[in-house]
Amino acid sequence: MSAELAALDQKAAHASSPLAGTTLYASHPVYQYFAQGYNLSIVSEHWEPGEMPSDPQWVAFAKLLREKPGEVMLWEDEPLPEVRDRLQDMGVAVVVFHPCANRPTDGDFLTVMDENLDRLAQKQN
Repeated sequence: MSAELAALDQKAAHASSPLAGTTLYASHPVYQYFAQGYNLSIVSEHWEPGEMPSDPQWVAFAKLLREKPGEVMLWEDEPLPEVRDRLQDMGVAVVVFHPCANRPTDGDFLTVMDENLDRLAQKQN
């Protein structure tokens, strides 16, 4: 198990390295462990995947994005298509990164994190 965790750690370091020097955005304040572990700057919103953020939330996010440029926003689940499209129009890629707070229906913690890191790495290419 320790070898599998070490491999996952290396993969996470590789997938997160292109984000150094930028701001990583998150839809919820559940990714601080990831940001801290890989020396990333993170700003968390409190947006639900199944809801459209309000106009004031979009305005505040656009202002924040100008102040702290970033190209990726982590979501615990797939956001609404119109949210994804609006973020994409702002130059922000959506990456679904399941925090795996509960036992997954398929696989285990390692497989979920491995899939998360694959999605994060794809956004960096």
